This record gives sequence, structure tokens and C-alpha cells, in this order.
Amino acid sequence: MSEREKNLQSLLQELEQTAEDSFETKEDAAHWLQTPHPMLDEKSPLQMGQSQAGMQRVKDILLAIKYGGAV
Repeated sequence: MSEREKNLQSLLQELEQTAEDSFETKEDAAHWLQTPHPMLDEKSPLQMGQSQAGMQRVKDILLAIKYGGAV
């Protein structure tokens, strides 16, 4: 596995953990991560998580979900 692939895997694991912290169940988090989202140009959070900028956007949305803030 290349260094880039390791970094990407680490970022996606971090994203999954953030989603699990934001939803009541792991199943809800997994569903949300795989479902296209209107605030992500109809891409799934996992698709957006392939880039640093996309990852940050997904985290911003998750934190808003968790804490009830605006995005």
C-alpha cells in the first residue's frame, strides 16, 4: 500500500468515527456516509472524503448535525 493510500485510509477511518459520534447507531452513520447529499453536490460523504477539501466539508456537516449548528 502506498503512502497516499495509507493516508486516504486513515482519513476515511477518521471520517467514519466522526459519523459514528454524530449519529445514534453505526448503521445510521454508515447509511449517511453512503447516501448522496444535496450539500455535497449529490455525492456521498465517502465520495467527497477522497480529497482533503471534501473531507473538511463532510466534517463540517457532521459537526453541524452533532451540535445543531449551521453549515
